[in-house]
Amino acid sequence: PMDPMELDLMKILVEHPGLFPRAERANLPRLLTSDALRATYAAAATMQAETGRVEISSLLASADPSVRDAVARAGSSEAFANGDPNRALDEWIFTALGRRLGALRKRLTIRIAQAARTGAGDQTQALTQTLRVTQELTQRFDRARRSRQLDDAWGIVPELIQVEQDIHDTQ
Repeated sequence: PMDPMELDLMKILVEHPGLFPRAERANLPRLLTSDALRATYAAAATMQAETGRVEISSLLASADPSVRDAVARAGSSEAFANGDPNRALDEWIFTALGRRLGALRKRLTIRIAQAARTGAGDQTQALTQTLRVTQELTQRFDRARRSRQLDDAWGIVPELIQVEQDIHDTQ
């Protein structure tokens, strides 16, 4: 199933395609967990770069069938048509990063407990160190969110992705 939060990003950007360059600078495509949705995002970003807009019918024609219906609904929702689109994107960034960091800490805590139960001392130690790094990222994120420093929050994205990749590589 498609994460509704990730579809919200597509809704914001399809309704306000001028935000694509900002989303790119923030590394937001890297926060999308679905390969098919990431590919659709890339197609929409290319379309926006070439024409200044996103034509939903063309986007749907190239979208992976697994996300086509969800993207069609996102493209016609107008959920973010009113209000400040920059604020909507900012809120999406803060919410998505907060959720992702929380889920990562939870996964690490579970894996640490499993490693400790099986007596895997080296793995427990490595996972504990990764949890410390994740907690430091969370503290930096919390400071950025409180002070509304988006550039600082954006800077966390590549580090978060790297931590997730490191965890994946050690499984």
